[in-house]
This record gives sequence, C-alpha cells and structure tokens, in this order.
Amino acid sequence: LAQITGFGTGTGWTVGASYFGNQASDTPTFGSGTLNLTTGTANRAYRAWFNTPQTLNGNSWSASFTYRPTTASDPAESVGLAIQSGSNTNPLTLVGGAGGNRALRAADGNPGVPNTFVFEIIGPNFEIDVTGASASTSTRTNWSGSFSPTPTASGIAFSSGVAVTVSLDYNQSANTLGVSLAQGANSYSRTLTSAQLGSALSAYGSGSVYVGFLGANGGGTNGAVELGSFSFTPIPEPAAATALGALAALSFAACRRRRRVF
Repeated sequence: LAQITGFGTGTGWTVGASYFGNQASDTPTFGSGTLNLTTGTANRAYRAWFNTPQTLNGNSWSASFTYRPTTASDPAESVGLAIQSGSNTNPLTLVGGAGGNRALRAADGNPGVPNTFVFEIIGPNFEIDVTGASASTSTRTNWSGSFSPTPTASGIAFSSGVAVTVSLDYNQSANTLGVSLAQGANSYSRTLTSAQLGSALSAYGSGSVYVGFLGANGGGTNGAVELGSFSFTPIPEPAAATALGALAALSFAACRRRRRVF
C-alpha cells in the first residue's frame, strides 16, 4: 500500500491560496521537510494536496504531523488534515471559503471540497468537519458537544509557538479514532468511539483518496502555521493482511519447487 512520508521540499504536492475566488499570491510554501500552510494574511483559504492518490479501500489508517504557529499570539482560524474522495472532479484544485468556512465549505466564489473528512485544529479546540456530495454545507462535531465530556488536554498550548505533535489512528473495523497530542513533556490522548464518530469516516468513500491539508484565515484571525514531520499510512485490515501473508507463502513454496527441478 502507498504511503506519504514527509513534505520534502514540496515535490509531489499541489498548493494554492484563494481570496474570494481568486488565486492569491501568498500560497503555501515548503521548507526543508516543513509546510508553511497559512500566512498572516486575512480572508484566505489555503490548500495543499498530495498529488498521488492513496488506496484505502475501506482500510484503517494512521497519520501524524507537527503543528506550530509562527505567529503564536494569533494562530490561524483553522488548520486541518483532510481526506477527500478520489472520485471528486479536479481534486487537487479544490478549496472552500475563508474564515468560518474552514477552506472546506463552498463560499467566497470557491467550489468547496465535497465528500471529505477533516480533522481540524481550531485554536485550542478540535472539530471533525465532513462534507457530502455537496460542499455547500458540512457537518461539524466538536469536542465540547458530541464528544462530551469535554477533554482537557492539560499542558497542551496550541498558541504558544511550541510545536505540538498530533497523531491520529483510525480503526476501520471498530470505527474508532485515536487522538494523541504531545508538546514537550506534556501529552494527552483520547479515543473517539463509534457512537461519537457515526459515519464521519465514510465521507471519502471506500476507494482511492487524496490526502492533504486545508487552512483558513478570517478577518480577525490571521495567523501563520508551520506543519512538519508528516506521515500518512494505510493499514490493511487483519483479513487482508492474512490473505497477503498466505499469498506470499504460496509464492515462496512455488519458487522452492521450481528450484528443485534439474
């Protein structure tokens, strides 16, 4: 199975910034292994999509990245890991509106990103944001609502300017999402249950997907955020892994038989 390891210097990624439907000049940039997703400019919607589709086929997956506001006192309105359906038209160009549209919902002359799951960092909070076939609306589930009781990530400060490592582990068979945060000596973890997630993780379908990041700045929340150490790995379900192991064993046995023929 394919996987994504690191941002590198940006090779293999498609990025863009939008200002009320028009391409903006302050597009995301890459450092050495980092992605500067958002800038300190108001009313922007940002996108960064990995060009190569990932084959999930309903499998589990894991992802991790670091999040660091470079304007610590004023982080971006939102930054989110996004997984969109490979069936979307022109997937690498898709982005939503600025501000509260979180670069996901159709607004400001932008088409939005349909059939998409996003894990969003909203300042000190988190939301799961999901679109269906239409990106004109999305379903948001926040940790102070459906994910009750409200978690307290003690010692984790997203606006401090110190990098936070975010790790996500989706178990497809159980329909659970493990969330882990680490910042220096402080850490926090929680598993979101199937009852809490509902059908959120089915938004992108069961075939190939495009993985990337969406970011938005509003009129008064205009921070710059740097992402790093990104990885995304599809994880075969046990039945698939067993089948692959059996196939490998058969192939090995066949090779041994052929080598005995003189």
